[in-house]
Amino acid sequence: MRWRHLIATILLIPFLIIYLILGVTLIEFVSGKNFILDILIYFVVGLCWIPLTIPCINWLAKHES
Repeated sequence: MRWRHLIATILLIPFLIIYLILGVTLIEFVSGKNFILDILIYFVVGLCWIPLTIPCINWLAKHES
């Protein structure tokens, strides 16, 4: 089942790079206007990628055990 890991790598790395670029762009646009808003945006952008990658991780783990 190593082909699953290859597919996940090929899909996740570009997704995370695009997510990073969009997150940095959003943070640059919003940053400096309000301290509370800055903390909220950093928190949301910092953790929002996790639920988006869970289906891929579950797909990888489906046949591992």
